[in-house]
Amino acid sequence: MTSRRAGAIRIGLAAAILALGGCAELHEEAELRDLEQASSIHFSGEPGAGVEFFNYGTQSNMAEPGSSPVLADIVNHLPASYGRTYFDSDPITWGHETSHGIHAHLRNNFNNTGQRANAFYLLNNRAALVQEPDIRKSTVAPFVPASLRGSRFDLYITGSADWDDTPLYVWDEWNAYINGGEVGVDMVERGLWDRGWRDGVAGQLEFTVYALALAMAVAEQDPDYFARNVAFKELLAFNTRRAMAVYRKGALMSDFTWDTQDRYLRAFEESPDAEPLRAFARDLFGQQWADHVLFDGPPPSSDPDPEPNPDAPQPEADEPDSPAPDPDPGADPGPDPSAGWTDDGLGGGWADDPNAGQGFVDTPPPASPTGCQTSPGQRPHLPLWLALPGLALLAVTRKRL
Repeated sequence: MTSRRAGAIRIGLAAAILALGGCAELHEEAELRDLEQASSIHFSGEPGAGVEFFNYGTQSNMAEPGSSPVLADIVNHLPASYGRTYFDSDPITWGHETSHGIHAHLRNNFNNTGQRANAFYLLNNRAALVQEPDIRKSTVAPFVPASLRGSRFDLYITGSADWDDTPLYVWDEWNAYINGGEVGVDMVERGLWDRGWRDGVAGQLEFTVYALALAMAVAEQDPDYFARNVAFKELLAFNTRRAMAVYRKGALMSDFTWDTQDRYLRAFEESPDAEPLRAFARDLFGQQWADHVLFDGPPPSSDPDPEPNPDAPQPEADEPDSPAPDPDPGADPGPDPSAGWTDDGLGGGWADDPNAGQGFVDTPPPASPTGCQTSPGQRPHLPLWLALPGLALLAVTRKRL
């Protein structure tokens, strides 16, 4: 009797284990399907997760007491030798302009690529280098649809001719807007913003369009670079997610809300002449990722905010080409009331906010048809209907034996 009972128990346990194993297999298959939808042939994994940051630590202690932590982060990463070259009484503009100074310092002193490259400070001690593509900045203009040529288009895309041989000047400006707007959003969230309404987040939205248009121009005019340069595509994805996530946060703040930027976003999402740009983004990033990050669709399978890679080569500082820093590549002339658009910027994962720069991380994970939990990184739950046969067999065996 003991042998029969033990055998029945083993059969019941085996049935339950098989059910659990089947659920785990279905869970794994669902994750793989989600990842395939969220990614694309241009990325080995989640777009933006492969940025090779290098650590760029604090350089000074020039931030003013009581500053927003984001503004203090930016200001304290400019070497003290620059003094208050980039200071502005408006904190968003101060963060924006100081970012330009940091970028110039990085590309003059930390470029170990052996090629012309631009550099970007991405907060939290993170910096990245990207080699310049072999195109002219002026060739970006035809890739920007007429409906999305905002007030900054003439100054930065068709203007600023001195930087025409430096196409990543567009990204230098983009990242400065992202960092500057990050300052504004952080100040509002901490109750430090007391300056009333201003254009705080429209610039990063506008420059996200210009950054993608630059990528379109590179794909057409320097296809070898576009195909092989992983750093270019990874940083494009990382900053696209970063810019749009904080734009959406800032656009809901009364100090930064603006119907003009709302119309610009709708044109990006719906305007017929912007369809080639939308199609390019979906092809590059994968449709699910692009729709979620850019056009507020269903979330992709994961939402990374990678930390600096300790295994990435760390550039060593070299002597600058010139004792003076680069001219400021994006000197902002200040708000132009007649144009309707002014300064801003935003983005990224701030250390004390686990959701910063993460997009829509609170979206409930979808359940599979089997009832298995499909949220990445979570143990699959055993659906009741799969467990019942084994449990029933155990119950009957105990009663009969």
